[in-house]
Amino acid sequence: MNESVRAVALLSAAFASLVVFGFGLIAPLTPSEGVPSAWEILIFLGVPLLLSGGGLYFSRRKAEKLFMAVVLAFIVVVAAKVLWLVFTTA
Repeated sequence: MNESVRAVALLSAAFASLVVFGFGLIAPLTPSEGVPSAWEILIFLGVPLLLSGGGLYFSRRKAEKLFMAVVLAFIVVVAAKVLWLVFTTA
């Protein structure tokens, strides 16, 4: 695969993972909606983790790996804090 195509694919995966995770933060994963179901966690947390983890695995250059690692770390930290808040207030 061409390197520029790979870079665009990785950026697209990172953007898609952040968008899906952001939609999850709008309603299904927040404490105001109650405890999220397993399907909501799988869709709004599993898919972004899969996309960003896959992007990290398939990236070749150090800058790409660093970017995907930052996206993955952001999703993990924010999701852990939100889910901790949801399950402690439920």
